Amino acid sequence: MGKRAADEGREALYPQIDFCEFPQGVCSSDETYGGELQWMVGFFEWTHRIQEYDVDGWNYIEKLKEFVDGGYEDWSFVDAVSGILNIGCHDPPCAGFGDKAVEPHNKRDRNDTFQRFLNQLQVARSFRPPPKPTPLPTSKPTLEPTNGKPTTVKPTQLDPPTETPTKSSAPTALQGRPLPEAVEAMEEKIIVSQDRFADLLLLCQHPSGEMWPSYLYTWSGFQRALKKMTSGTGPGEKNFFYVGDGYTAKSLEYGLVNMAAFVSHAIVKSIHYDACDENSYDLVNFRYPLESLRLYCLIV
Repeated sequence: MGKRAADEGREALYPQIDFCEFPQGVCSSDETYGGELQWMVGFFEWTHRIQEYDVDGWNYIEKLKEFVDGGYEDWSFVDAVSGILNIGCHDPPCAGFGDKAVEPHNKRDRNDTFQRFLNQLQVARSFRPPPKPTPLPTSKPTLEPTNGKPTTVKPTQLDPPTETPTKSSAPTALQGRPLPEAVEAMEEKIIVSQDRFADLLLLCQHPSGEMWPSYLYTWSGFQRALKKMTSGTGPGEKNFFYVGDGYTAKSLEYGLVNMAAFVSHAIVKSIHYDACDENSYDLVNFRYPLESLRLYCLIV
């Protein structure tokens, strides 16, 4: 993404930033404030750690689809994602530092924010159409059916097919670049929801206790980063943010749930505090170790 790639002759999104010598550039460079860089790091981390997670029969994309297909009722889905994100497993308690098992922190806040985000996007109301109305009675009585005359002609017998039809496998969620239909549907939905997204979710807590618009995490930065992570101009041809499969009836719903999971974790960990560095909650011998203060930015 940065100067090292540019020096090696590879394409780089931010060739002027040396992340190896100055990792804090994610949070303090000119590209960051009111920009897209912290969103890009968050999207990249999400595609790498969450979307590709497949351990002991728990596959993130499959579980996401089960959550949608099940009617948005099994909220343990987002709790499992909290475990993957915080401590690397979907079924806490998980092995932590030493021999002590650990639970993901802020799990309740993440789940509540996830549900609130889905509500703000009006997912349930938008994708559950009401039943078709009962047809009104006609003003005239229905005509009596006429009896057709029987025929002695035998029905035509069709010859069986000579070749067995071939079966083509449907594209999977992570085979590469998302279909244009999925990207367009997501962009249209996000643009329509721009006011709710920015005014109700991109808020941070001011020292006065009031909620102010986030300075680091802006709508324009989010929109630019999402475009790069779905168009192939982001970090590599395999790191695409999942916006739905693009060919099933619930494609957009799948993409919106992935977006809700991503943003809910971002809000709890970073946007609420307008912070970029990781807040470490891991104690080792009753102390916070320096090496645990990793710069994951935004979602970790």
